Amino acid sequence: MEDFTAQELIHEFVAEALESLREVPRLLDHFRQDATQIEALHAAFRAIHSIKGTAACLGLDAYKLFAHGLENLLAQIRDGKTPLSETLWEILIEGIDLLEGMLGSAGEGRIRQHLGPAEEALLARLPWAVCSASSPGASRAGSEVAAQAIQEVSEEIGSPGAVPHPVSFPSQQPANLSAAACSAPPSQPVPAAFQ
Repeated sequence: MEDFTAQELIHEFVAEALESLREVPRLLDHFRQDATQIEALHAAFRAIHSIKGTAACLGLDAYKLFAHGLENLLAQIRDGKTPLSETLWEILIEGIDLLEGMLGSAGEGRIRQHLGPAEEALLARLPWAVCSASSPGASRAGSEVAAQAIQEVSEEIGSPGAVPHPVSFPSQQPANLSAAACSAPPSQPVPAAFQ
């Protein structure tokens, strides 16, 4: 059996991750055009899930955290808790681009130990994007699940600051839920940098 150095393993991971990641927008677009094509969504989920898992095995915590946020969003869509709205589509594409950039840096030997401002901002937007995309009855639950998953991962890697602000939700959901009502919990305004 051949022994690999850590650098070789990371290089191999990056090559495979970039190859599978490049298919994800096409798969998501296929599902977006025809929601009966659930296998395309499953394939996109598996690609991000594999990237997250391999990053975890290699100790690439920032990559794991970011992929986990995208994976959780895809799980919400896959499980029918949140529709693939235009906003979520744009966030997923932006997230894929950011993850691709992170992987490209790793392939060049610049391993990121922490998320950058763009990645943190995207993760911070996920709960509100899920909330605005969900139906009124599902909004609170969907956004809480996304927020909780992001918080758990950031705590798991010992970086509670990975999400700029703890996410909290009002005790009662407004009767007439709109995107504006979900845009930020009343107890914590979203800073302009994260809007």
